[in-house]
Amino acid sequence: MRGLALMLVAPVLLLSACAVGDQAKPGGGTTSRLETECSASLRALASYSDIVDDLDTPQFVATLTACGSADEWLAAARWHPESVGVADPDKVDTRRLDAACAVPDRQRTPVCRDLAG
Repeated sequence: MRGLALMLVAPVLLLSACAVGDQAKPGGGTTSRLETECSASLRALASYSDIVDDLDTPQFVATLTACGSADEWLAAARWHPESVGVADPDKVDTRRLDAACAVPDRQRTPVCRDLAG
């Protein structure tokens, strides 16, 4: 009986361990969310504080593929505003995306395709 209870509870515990938890949303409030590949790539970019303004780094270009759309990229950038060189999530806008997606070899990335409409 104890084994059955453990089998039923273990998946719930594993899933809750994967959650990032309640965090303040940009602009107020809280939400529980799972870390996405997109969000993780922008969080990783933030760790390269000396290159956040360089749109040509492999770390920045990887965010254009890790995210599935411009909206997803912007949402992740608002969770990690330091990844795009700002402190205030409300200051995150499409200017960096516009500049990055102007480079021809990036126009086929999911983010740039979405941005182009």
